[in-house]
Amino acid sequence: MPSAANRNLSNLATTIDSIPTGTPFNQTIQKVVVSSGVYSRDEENVGAAVSIPYNKYYNNSSLVSAMIPDTIATIDSQAFRGCSQLQYVNLDNVVSIGMLAFYYCRLGSINAPNVETIGDNAFEACPIGGTLNFPNLTSLGSSAFTYTKIEQITSLGSITSIGNNTFRECTNLKSVALPSTIRSLGNLCFYNSGITTITGLEYVETVSSSFQGCPLAIELNMPNLTAIDQSFSYTNITKIISLGTVPTIAFGAFRSCKLTSVVLPSTVTEIGGLAFYDNLSLSSFTINAVTPPTLGSGALDMLSSNLVIYVPSASVSAYQSASGWSAFASRIQAIPT
Repeated sequence: MPSAANRNLSNLATTIDSIPTGTPFNQTIQKVVVSSGVYSRDEENVGAAVSIPYNKYYNNSSLVSAMIPDTIATIDSQAFRGCSQLQYVNLDNVVSIGMLAFYYCRLGSINAPNVETIGDNAFEACPIGGTLNFPNLTSLGSSAFTYTKIEQITSLGSITSIGNNTFRECTNLKSVALPSTIRSLGNLCFYNSGITTITGLEYVETVSSSFQGCPLAIELNMPNLTAIDQSFSYTNITKIISLGTVPTIAFGAFRSCKLTSVVLPSTVTEIGGLAFYDNLSLSSFTINAVTPPTLGSGALDMLSSNLVIYVPSASVSAYQSASGWSAFASRIQAIPT
């Protein structure tokens, strides 16, 4: 693809409804029918166009809809950025959408069944609602759908990671299906969204404050997890079934959740301060570590008065006398066989 600087504008052929031939693209238009975009330099207007170029309709506040032909595979960066009245665009055959391509448009929905890559901030601040279904997606950029109104995610193709802030503040988003290829969830990627249910967490290895502020109401089962931070603090998770091989439970990791039972792996060597603070219904706490982990201040405060702590049978005495744990000596029992 030629660079923006080297593109030959004579190789661009665009038909605009009700606008005289030769009208500059930066003048007021309401509907554009794109008949072609950018050709490779050696095609000379022969063959199919391949993209809508960088900044093509940037900040056109009168553009309402854009009809894109089947030949267009790429929407370059910022192509429709700031088209604050753009409500409809057909993306049926688009494969790649560049960063900021539709930033701050008025798109109410999108259908892009063939899209493979979506760049950073591509649809940020658009009022997109309904369902996202991208079965061919391989790459999803940071902040791509921040502040949108999406309600459900049914397919994210075969992506391995979700970028930082990608679905941040999507308050209408209720359910998410992650693919089996997913391994990493970026910083604040679902922060303060409306998610209550999610599938596919069992494939995730790393998280980064990913679900803070979500009303997530699930039993947490993440057997491949390698590290845990405050990703699930202030959520509504009810049980912890598996946290993989994490060595440390971070400060405030599960503070103010709705936990009733917890199972921690044998790999845990440290439980940070306030890690499980304010889980008033937490009555069953199982830890499989033979050696008592370091226990931070307030880590097990404000829990159920019926709390029982289950540890390996050979380690009961060690836990009962260990610093921090000794305060719970009467509640420490051997893991039932």
